[in-house]
Amino acid sequence: MPRQLNLYIPKGGEGLIARAKRYAEEHGIPFYSLVLTALAEFLERREGPPRFRTFRLGVKAEAPGRAELYEDRLGRKLKLGPSEES
Repeated sequence: MPRQLNLYIPKGGEGLIARAKRYAEEHGIPFYSLVLTALAEFLERREGPPRFRTFRLGVKAEAPGRAELYEDRLGRKLKLGPSEES
């Protein structure tokens, strides 16, 4: 069953729509087909999280905890005091 999709085109977007319509006309394809193809390609490129390769180097390590991460910074702040901070 066909559906209708109405899109709000913000000010400044009219030129893009005109270009797309002109392209569809010049290439003999329906405008809706061009829009659906572009949308499908857009989603295909952006679906899912990025896939990064993982490397196992045989090293067992744990992520440092918050206290360990900020221990040095906190120590400096406590030594300086509120009036001596830069």
